Amino acid sequence: MPVAPPDSDRRDSQRSAGPGWVTGRIATVVTSLILGFVGGGLAAGFVVGGLPAGSLAEWVAAVGTAGAVLASAFLLRHEIQGRRDDERERAALRTTEFAEAKRRQASALSAWALATAPPREHDENGNRVQMGGNASVRVAVRNGSDEPAYNVRAYVRFHYGEDAGSMGSHPHLVPPASTIEFWVDGIELPEGGLAYLPHIELVFTDARGTHWARLHNGRLHEVAEGTRWSHLLED
Repeated sequence: MPVAPPDSDRRDSQRSAGPGWVTGRIATVVTSLILGFVGGGLAAGFVVGGLPAGSLAEWVAAVGTAGAVLASAFLLRHEIQGRRDDERERAALRTTEFAEAKRRQASALSAWALATAPPREHDENGNRVQMGGNASVRVAVRNGSDEPAYNVRAYVRFHYGEDAGSMGSHPHLVPPASTIEFWVDGIELPEGGLAYLPHIELVFTDARGTHWARLHNGRLHEVAEGTRWSHLLED
């Protein structure tokens, strides 16, 4: 004895069949209604004696016309609703694709500490460094995307607590698919332990002009220009 498929399977098959399946079902139902009206009218004409043939034909024609109009209205309404649903789905897909594309480059940027050293006396250009602190930290920034990253600044946190201060670098341009290294001076690190593996935070502007912050815990946030990003740690 055949077993009927579960309701969920029937619903899935109906959805996969698309709007055409629903339109066909509506057309079937409306056609049945028209035939029912016509059949009922004919039956009434035979049961009720004395109904002129012309009046019966006119009545049947009127019922058929009304049924056709009703069917057209049903089908038109369904078509309009189907188009609206399709447009909403396309709009949602475009929004999702845009958001993913927007984050794609930003997700490809990262930074980490390479080494710590006593405070530098001079920078790469021979200029004297007068920033205080007890260390300089060499930082690497990797841009794994195929677009440049602008105004890239690395911030070295002074300790591991959530209330840690930080010192930032000068802005850099990081070319596509490349890694750059530079020093951040004026760092005040505690003695011993993991102090010489400080946390790094990164702020930068992508090729579309969107501003981003990657926090020391790896989280990526879009930020408004000039926004202090440390409050995002409270999210």
